[in-house]
Amino acid sequence: MPQNDRAQASASDTEARMKKILKEYTAAGEESMTETASLQGDLNLSSLDVVDLIVAFEDEFGIEVADADIWGLATVGDVRAYIEKALQAQ
Repeated sequence: MPQNDRAQASASDTEARMKKILKEYTAAGEESMTETASLQGDLNLSSLDVVDLIVAFEDEFGIEVADADIWGLATVGDVRAYIEKALQAQ
């Protein structure tokens, strides 16, 4: 599989795994889970929900999110980009 195809497959796998976890924390439908969707605004997550969500992502993807980075992850796209960067660094 060419490098670009692998990156696309990896990105769609990351997105699918993220959405599966997001569904456990929000009543918002999958159609609301866009790149620009705000975790607290659009998806109605409390600050505690956001922390729990980040812990779930850490467990799912085998990464660690620095405490200082958590509040910079405001949108679904921010979280996806952070996870993909952390996975590439492994």
